[in-house]
Amino acid sequence: LECAEDPVTVPEVSNLIPQSKDENVHEAFLERRYGVRWLKAVYGHVLPSEARSYHHRQLLVQAFLTWTEIWWKSRREWRLLVRAECHNRYRLWRHVWVAWRTYVAMQREKRLRIAMATSH
Repeated sequence: LECAEDPVTVPEVSNLIPQSKDENVHEAFLERRYGVRWLKAVYGHVLPSEARSYHHRQLLVQAFLTWTEIWWKSRREWRLLVRAECHNRYRLWRHVWVAWRTYVAMQREKRLRIAMATSH
């Protein structure tokens, strides 16, 4: 078998470098016009930039939801703690008040008994 060697065609360097400013403008125009079409044809309906934007937005939403949950739990705990402290404070004050009234009543009875004993 003989291999038919095709001569390799090497593009000339002058063909790779744009010849004029008009050619640069035309290439930029073509990139703007067909670039989005090409991206949609390659990647489907969702462009990579849209996918990145959506992912970033979802990360922010998830972080905000997590922060909101943590904040809400701490707020609920704080509210319950304040209620418990208030309840305990008023319970202690009531206990002290009742004990004070009992002490005053006992002292009155003691004074009356002493007065009755000294008068008889």
